[in-house]
Amino acid sequence: MRKNGCLFAVIFCMLLASCSVKDTIEKKISVQGTQKTEENTSAYSQALTDEDKSEAKALIADYFTDVTAVREADDDDPLYTNEGIESEYDPGNIIIYYVMTETIKENGNPEMKISIARENEASPWKVVNQGY
Repeated sequence: MRKNGCLFAVIFCMLLASCSVKDTIEKKISVQGTQKTEENTSAYSQALTDEDKSEAKALIADYFTDVTAVREADDDDPLYTNEGIESEYDPGNIIIYYVMTETIKENGNPEMKISIARENEASPWKVVNQGY
């Protein structure tokens, strides 16, 4: 009986330890993920100079005619976290604009979104995504 009691105590301690480690790891991952998201979403517009924004905005004319309005997306726009496209670019290397044209307006459609990014500060801007 004494052996079974000791075995039970050992198994119980191991179970508690593994649960504690798992909880600690999950909490750490959750906190790190949150910190990264907060870091990224608060920095998009601030990470770009006016010159950067002007260079990127110039590409809009290559994709749209009869533009009537252009506005910059908010830093917390969910498109910045679009898996596989926008989320691949760090703040300072991507900007998203909402574009309205006469044609879009006449057709009763919402603003189009255009995501313009670059690999790094030395590389050229390019359109990486566009659509509704």
